[in-house]
This record gives sequence, C-alpha cells and structure tokens, in this order.
Amino acid sequence: SYGGVDGLSVRLTASGNLIRLSYRVLDPAVAKVFADKNITPYLFDQRSRALVQVPAMDRIGQLRQTGQLERGRMYWMVFSNK
Repeated sequence: SYGGVDGLSVRLTASGNLIRLSYRVLDPAVAKVFADKNITPYLFDQRSRALVQVPAMDRIGQLRQTGQLERGRMYWMVFSNK
C-alpha cells in the first residue's frame, strides 16, 4: 500500500488519448490527498520522462473523483495522454 491506497491500475482508454488511474482506498485519512481538489495530480512515466496531468473540462472541472473517501471503495482519475 502507498499513501493509504492499494490496487493501483494504470490503463489507456480505448482512444488512447487518456490514461485512467484507478485505486482502492485503505485509509481515507491518509489517502485524502488523492481526492483534494486543491491539489493538482500528475503522472510521471520514468521511461519516456513524460509528465501529464488531469485535464479540466469546461462546465465539468477536473476529470477525477473528489470529496470524502470511503475505505474499501475504488476511485479513479483520468490524465491527458498528449
């Protein structure tokens, strides 16, 4: 487990334009940084040295789940794959 989560999964969407990161919350108090809308999450690929972030859409906001986390529940966020 890392940062109060486990079950990390990173997959390309069908179109390949987005990267979906899924995770299960083990400890909501520790994992709260994953759902804090005031923190900008980034995904770093060590091989390509690419740094991508969660895009923000007009009227929708960031493409990730925010708010109160629940132990044992799966959550996700989507990163731009430019």
